[in-house]
Amino acid sequence: MIRKLVFLSILLVGICVSCADAPRKVRILSYNVHACSPKGSTVADYNAIAECIKESRADIVALQELDCRNKRHAEDQIRELASRCDMEGHFTKSIRFRGGEYGIGMLFRKTPLAIDELKLPGKEPRSLLSMEFDEAIYIATHLCLLEENQIASMEIIGDYADSIAAKGKPIFIAGDFNVEIDSCAFADLFHRDWIVVSGPELTFPSDAPRSRIDYVMLHRDPAADEVEIARNGICRSSHRDVAGLSDHLPIIVDLTW
Repeated sequence: MIRKLVFLSILLVGICVSCADAPRKVRILSYNVHACSPKGSTVADYNAIAECIKESRADIVALQELDCRNKRHAEDQIRELASRCDMEGHFTKSIRFRGGEYGIGMLFRKTPLAIDELKLPGKEPRSLLSMEFDEAIYIATHLCLLEENQIASMEIIGDYADSIAAKGKPIFIAGDFNVEIDSCAFADLFHRDWIVVSGPELTFPSDAPRSRIDYVMLHRDPAADEVEIARNGICRSSHRDVAGLSDHLPIIVDLTW
């Protein structure tokens, strides 16, 4: 009996060590959904957007341009998508809009340990949504069109990431940055704090892409050293052409560490 208990104890310890040593994996999807409407339209198609997200099997989904109970769309769009994708959702208001709200959000599968929201500058104010999980911290954002606001926002975001880096977890940011970061006047600011992990594909406009303005990036800190890119690119659907769902193309990244 004692020998059996000792064997079981050793086996359980081995399983725990194996689980602790198992590589972390995450799939991040970033998508400016254009209020869940095709380019040039205001008619929301929640089933089409949700189908694309669900087919991707993403663990974390950063969403931009969401309506929440306004005169353009009476629904809370993050809830509409979350329920169809069998995920949890969180919406962050950027502005008051037509009697309701407009902003960004995140879909996720596990309960976050903490949620932060920050306001970012802009002629049209912007926002940041941050969620901490056991394995990593994920940030969603959508920057303003004006360069001076983009610079100020990236300084704020960089300072925020520095302030949470002591947690020792990889920090990822995903969203629509409204600028091509390699050719913009402040490219050094991006590359000082962040490593691009999304693919090189153009993302906007969706029907004839000319610009790469949607990104997933990894914060430059010691926790980033172990992160590897397993796959990245445009998120495609086997059921429909994603170019017809929004004015941006969705991007997807598989990461391990």
